[in-house]
Amino acid sequence: MRTASIVVFVFLLSSATASAQSRAPVRLDRPESVLPEDFSMIRGVRELSDGRVLVTDWTEQRLLLVDAGFGRVTSLASVGAGPAEFRLPGRLLPLAADSTLLIDVGNSRLSVVTPQGRIVRSIAAERAGLGSPGGVDAAGRIYFAIPAWSPEARGTPEDSTRIVRFDPRTGQNTPLTIVRGTTFPRNKGPRHTPGIGHVAFAPEDAWRVTPEGVLVVVRASGYRVDRLGPAGWSSGPSYAYPAEHVTKADRLGYVRDFMARAPMSGRGPDGGMGHSPPMSAAEIAQVVETNEFAPELPPFNPAWVFLAPDGELWVGRSRHAGGPVLYDRFDTTGKRLGQVRLDGNRLVTGVGRRFVYVAATGEEGLQRLERFSRPAS
Repeated sequence: MRTASIVVFVFLLSSATASAQSRAPVRLDRPESVLPEDFSMIRGVRELSDGRVLVTDWTEQRLLLVDAGFGRVTSLASVGAGPAEFRLPGRLLPLAADSTLLIDVGNSRLSVVTPQGRIVRSIAAERAGLGSPGGVDAAGRIYFAIPAWSPEARGTPEDSTRIVRFDPRTGQNTPLTIVRGTTFPRNKGPRHTPGIGHVAFAPEDAWRVTPEGVLVVVRASGYRVDRLGPAGWSSGPSYAYPAEHVTKADRLGYVRDFMARAPMSGRGPDGGMGHSPPMSAAEIAQVVETNEFAPELPPFNPAWVFLAPDGELWVGRSRHAGGPVLYDRFDTTGKRLGQVRLDGNRLVTGVGRRFVYVAATGEEGLQRLERFSRPAS
């Protein structure tokens, strides 16, 4: 009887899991709230515990605080190189006690923003022996990605990235793991035309960090979620994904988006980092013709991966240009809970405790920030 009971339990569990995975995607098409504010390019969204939201606008160089009612917007700090200023505001990483770490790309530093919206201190974003920051835990330890081409990454395979944890209190660097990173073009000689520096659409791992300091890695090979915690590695199941050929429209869209988001040295007011100049359709087409692209779409876009405060992971699957985006939702064991679908020119920009935040781009190119309740598990 005991064996039969176990078999029945396993069958029911497997059936429930299969049912969760076979459900039709939840469509987010009717937002509960739409912020009455236009944005040029939303780069970061951070939900605070009381429902207020921090937002960065890359193009207009704004850091904004939205009230919990999602109706009033307050502009914070100002553009510049001073101690409480910023340039090219990027991602917003959660710190303890509702503080936030702003990645200040234009000033190459990380700035701590209080719950009241004040920048109180900054540290250099690029430190000796480290690369670019990608995460922070509740203890204030910062997680950096060191690409293979960096002198500090000797011995790392060419298409890989080393993840290192830096403790500002002790100055100690702790190597954690190596993940699949950028794939470089076969032709590495000098270029005479604009380039993107890597093979577009090549599969790449994504990684995020929980407040407890658990490193969460989404693997492009085998498409699964791995976690590195105090007890070591754990792995979720692998999931199949359909092979989709990259189209001409996909290549054009990739270059257009990459060039709009990539900072350029020498374009800032003091010769530092600034916005890349707008490109014409002919210039974008030239970049497409002279750069290397993978033949198939990868399983997911590393930039479309979001970690909710409770550990639920949202992974945006690759899409064809102009098509819908499917987001796979994973629990803390790496099992897929279901999918969410976004139609039109709309992308998730953040996942909080209660809400999902979506950037909806209109025909004129401006964005509105939409808020939806998180789907039930």
